[in-house]
Amino acid sequence: MREEERKRLEEEEKKWLEEEEERSRKEEEARLNQVLKFIEGVGYPTLSTFITALIMTKDPVRSSQVSRMFIRHGHAILDGIRQRQPDVANDWAISIVCQLITAEGERLAQRFKPEQRKPVSEILKQFSTADFLSQAEVLAPSACQLLHRIAFSESPSAERIKKQDLVFTPINFFNYVLT
Repeated sequence: MREEERKRLEEEEKKWLEEEEERSRKEEEARLNQVLKFIEGVGYPTLSTFITALIMTKDPVRSSQVSRMFIRHGHAILDGIRQRQPDVANDWAISIVCQLITAEGERLAQRFKPEQRKPVSEILKQFSTADFLSQAEVLAPSACQLLHRIAFSESPSAERIKKQDLVFTPINFFNYVLT
């Protein structure tokens, strides 16, 4: 009898929790609908126009609030965008990474561009991997971080890739920068 009573109580608790969750979800939906109607009522024709205005505000107090929100919740917001629209988020992320790497590559190319007509043997004599790496960390921090994450990834297949590509990745990057 005790086992049956325990199971019955567990089922009742489970049902109550599900009902409570449903009530909370409906209350949340109602609040969201009220806010969206209010936003439209004060002159923002779409949610997008409101969010854009909020993000781009020039009001110092509001701008500070938005900045604090992004500092505290930016990762969660971006994760939510990626869950909702992975293609949009991935395309945006790749675009940003390409912009960063291109700009950093140009800075490295400017810094390490050899003098014209200088013999390759002289260039190689003066080249220091340690100097290159320390300069690269300053001039191309995103590229270095990306290469580091690729080279030292913890995935199972990464162990094999590390051994082969650990040497070639910086060399290929260096070749890219100088060409």
